[in-house]
Amino acid sequence: MSALNRKHFLILGAIALLTYALIGAFIQTPGYLDADTYYHDGVRLARGFGFSENILWNYLDSPVTLPHPSHGYWAPMASLLAAASMAAFGVGFRQAQIPFV
Repeated sequence: MSALNRKHFLILGAIALLTYALIGAFIQTPGYLDADTYYHDGVRLARGFGFSENILWNYLDSPVTLPHPSHGYWAPMASLLAAASMAAFGVGFRQAQIPFV
């Protein structure tokens, strides 16, 4: 059996990319609270509102006013990736999915 060469890795990478893109096409909205939080905060970043939230997701941090600082319980990298993609391609869920495919 021969070892995998560069061509094999490129073919496997293309298959993986197509598989994730196909599966992602069936996902219409964020599927759980964390994903919805990342998406919402990414939208606000892409629209220029910075690291803030204008709704109450939970009462863990007892915000006094709205908007209040975001990412108190979630790391910002997913929101930053989604925001960068939405800033480049337009604000929407499909555009936010691009860096994650």
